[in-house]
Amino acid sequence: MPAYHHLDISYALDNRKGKGSSWVFGIYDLYARKNPSIIYHKQTKEGVTTQSWSLLPFVPSVTWSYHF
Repeated sequence: MPAYHHLDISYALDNRKGKGSSWVFGIYDLYARKNPSIIYHKQTKEGVTTQSWSLLPFVPSVTWSYHF
């Protein structure tokens, strides 16, 4: 299996009015490295071949939390 690496980043904003809430904005795999999600091995007459697939280059996220 090839080396797997990713960098995640997030930024949180807190609202301190009343009971309060917070927002978190993030990105999974910031530099969009194509890490393999699925690796498939197949036996052929020439030997074993390997294929790999990457699903998403990066995934943004937004989270809202209400604190009571």
